Order: sequence, then structure tokens, then C-alpha cells
Amino acid sequence: MEKNIQQYFYKITLVTPAGTRCGYLQMKVEDGLISGCCDILNHKSMISGELLGDGVCKVTGTLTSLMQKFIYTAIGYFDDESIELTLAGTKNNYQLTGIAARRN
Repeated sequence: MEKNIQQYFYKITLVTPAGTRCGYLQMKVEDGLISGCCDILNHKSMISGELLGDGVCKVTGTLTSLMQKFIYTAIGYFDDESIELTLAGTKNNYQLTGIAARRN
């Protein structure tokens, strides 16, 4: 039985109250489950989630800045070319967008 595994790598932008921050997001989708790593705000953090259908996904993770940790649930869309997520925490929502990038 052959596994369905897809890899994605995006150059991302996160809009925060302190300004726009850039980084990278790596995702692996295997049989509808998402795992990966977000490298932004000078920190790397793991993400996990699931496909909800038609390019819609739900992922959870933690962003760490100098001032705080932000635990979020994100819902949005992704494909081979781009990603767009709304990260929802207990107090704030942030927009994350990205375009497909090549790894160095």
C-alpha cells in the first residue's frame, strides 16, 4: 500500500501589532494529517493539524516572541503555490500569508 505524502515549504509573512515579520513554514501532509515546523520571530516551533477538505486546513502551534508565547489554532487554505491562515489565540488574531519557496 502506497502512502500519500506531500511536502510544502513557504516563505511566510506574519502581521503583528509590532509590525510585519518574515519567516518560513515547512509542512508535511500524510494521509490527511499535517505536521511541520514554523520558523519565525527568531524561534522554531512545531505545528500539527489536519486537512478539512479542498485545501482547507486546521493547524495548532505556539509562536514565541521576546515578550510572550502565543498558543494558536489556525484555519485557512494552502496549495502548491501559497498559504493563507488566520491564527486565533485567546486574545488576538493574526494573519499569516506565504508563497512557495525553494529550500537552500
